[in-house]
Amino acid sequence: RSSNLLAWLRMVSGRDPKFTPPSESERLRAIGFSKSSKLKYVDQYSPKLTEEEVKELKKILSPDGKHFDPIPQPDEDDWLGWRKVKHQSFRSYVNSKPKKYKPGNRIYLLPLSDDGKLDRFPPISVLSEVVSNFFGIKTAVLDAVPIEKLGKVRTRKRRMNNDGWIQYNAMDILDAMGSRRPKGSHTLCAVTMHDIYKGDFNFLFGLARTRGGVGIFSFFRQDPAVRLCEFWNGSSDRGVGDNEKLLRRASATLCHEIGHTFGIKHCTFFRCLMQGSNSLAESESRGMQLCPVCLRKLHWNTRFSLATRYVNMVRIFEKYPKVFSQASKWIRNRLDSTGIQFDEEEVIPRVAGLSLKKCVTAAAPLPKR
Repeated sequence: RSSNLLAWLRMVSGRDPKFTPPSESERLRAIGFSKSSKLKYVDQYSPKLTEEEVKELKKILSPDGKHFDPIPQPDEDDWLGWRKVKHQSFRSYVNSKPKKYKPGNRIYLLPLSDDGKLDRFPPISVLSEVVSNFFGIKTAVLDAVPIEKLGKVRTRKRRMNNDGWIQYNAMDILDAMGSRRPKGSHTLCAVTMHDIYKGDFNFLFGLARTRGGVGIFSFFRQDPAVRLCEFWNGSSDRGVGDNEKLLRRASATLCHEIGHTFGIKHCTFFRCLMQGSNSLAESESRGMQLCPVCLRKLHWNTRFSLATRYVNMVRIFEKYPKVFSQASKWIRNRLDSTGIQFDEEEVIPRVAGLSLKKCVTAAAPLPKR
């Protein structure tokens, strides 16, 4: 991310890449709204959307300045600072024929640990809960395995000052995971406390294949007690609040990587969880929410009620207020602004003027404010 790297990129590309944030009308078109605010492409759903579902969808996807900030003009060090990207609107997403979720399939998490112990990991059971409610799909955790058991995975030695460590090739890990996908899985995502890389990249937070249904995510550089963490706490021990920081960061990036396995590419329309990231600071600035463009992509793929999804996410986030307080507050405000109402004990939310008939996943009662 140095100025020398940026100069080299400009030299080999023969251009000075600049990203121009889309206009408001371009963002609305990307969601699928017409100039008259009609929601288009409702005929692209199978099975066909009911009238009630279309009304619910329009309510939830309508952006407002309070909840969905436009993607900002990037600095040169940001992910969009030098990349020339192609926007993925809802229509182009559908036309790309992404891998569709099959009802009953699951998401699986596979911890990669040398000794099988997970004491340095963020709590995998909580990560599983977050992923399950974020995507509306049952999520299971597999037994931990050492990376060496996956097969041939290239490594490289790295050194900074007096510290040395091993990085593992993320592409090799993904290649090895293809044959390990359980029957009936939509996604198999490995998680590890090891550092990972690809090609000439210094490191990766994660990597996923949009059609292969596999991903790998490293918690290594998100741990405040690791010297290479952008926000290192100055110690090899975690201090007060560090476990919560690691869990929040891990949850966000894990959902981001799994989002790619639904065919959702990096977002270029709003400040959104699916934005690309060059740094931990940039990742932290995205929040945990999907913008209306990416939210519609996920809904088209899974057909999970978006109103129910918001309610279930608030339930899981408010179980861990020290970790997800900002995320739960955002969802509460969004629920209020869209007219989604619910009793603290009920599972099925009510959208003003609509009657939702089913909920895909049951959840614990919503903690009271």
